[in-house]
Amino acid sequence: MRWEDASNTAITSNVDYTVGSVSMVSNTASITLTVKKASTASTTYSCVIDSSEHGTTNDKYSVNLNVYTIADIADVAAATATDKLITCTVNGLTTGGTISWKNGATALTNDGSNFAISSPAMTGGSQESVLTIKPSGFTSLTGTTLTLTCEFTSSDITSTPKGEKTFQLTKLTFDASTSGTGAVVSGLANSNTAVTCTVTGVTQIPTIAWNDESGASIAPGNTDFNIGSTTISGNTATGVLTVQKALTADAIFTCLVTSPEWAKTGDPYTMDVNVFAISVPSKEVKSGTSTTLTCSVTNINNNPTTLKWVIGGLDAGNSFDNADYSVSNGAHASKSITS
Repeated sequence: MRWEDASNTAITSNVDYTVGSVSMVSNTASITLTVKKASTASTTYSCVIDSSEHGTTNDKYSVNLNVYTIADIADVAAATATDKLITCTVNGLTTGGTISWKNGATALTNDGSNFAISSPAMTGGSQESVLTIKPSGFTSLTGTTLTLTCEFTSSDITSTPKGEKTFQLTKLTFDASTSGTGAVVSGLANSNTAVTCTVTGVTQIPTIAWNDESGASIAPGNTDFNIGSTTISGNTATGVLTVQKALTADAIFTCLVTSPEWAKTGDPYTMDVNVFAISVPSKEVKSGTSTTLTCSVTNINNNPTTLKWVIGGLDAGNSFDNADYSVSNGAHASKSITS
């Protein structure tokens, strides 16, 4: 008894194969072939028998070695508030098997409350399983980034060890905030106040809508505002509202976030815009005499980082003293400051 490969070449023990010795138990003879090399394609081996007592020579009995593959599973970043479906597909099968799932070394069970696992029978040489992780399932998985495994066990008892495909699961956290122009001069014909709404922990672009300072919805095409398109980079989405009209009083603009994957509908996030006034009264002065000019900033919530004079095109800075000019800034008090 001996073994041959698909090209009818005799196989001997080497780095790729181990050929066992012929053994005889009762009236049954056997010989084993261990394929040690990595198999990348299905092939056929032949057990060749010569038996003088049965008058047979070179009788061949084919053994098919079928090689299956498990499709790669992309790493997954998932919102934890809704169900997440992950598919594992095994191709190139002649007999089906069982597909199971693991978190590390721990088996995930089809309990219906935390996880749901479907595994239909093989069809057309392929078999797939869908793992559904439910919100309570995410809670049961400890940690932020986990290594999950899809494992295939062939129903063929002569199959090689179980096939596995691992991937990373990252549990996202939702957050939303507003930022932008926090202060603007009162009465500017076009304030160009930009309000940015940032949503993190998303895999799909959320819907971002806006309310104006009166709480009314801002419709597209409103010439007082420009609503930018919502964009996404990585797991962060951004929407920008630009206020193009003059503002005369402090205003609160609201970003409304709708994210199906996080089960959120119109969740509000506000942005306060401080509208301050600048007053520099004109004066008449007699030639050859000195005078004092006053710049007043009122209704300003925070101490300005810069308050300075420009004299004849020369930047006088925050303090400017010479024979011609003297600049003195007051302290920020009661939402006002003078210079």
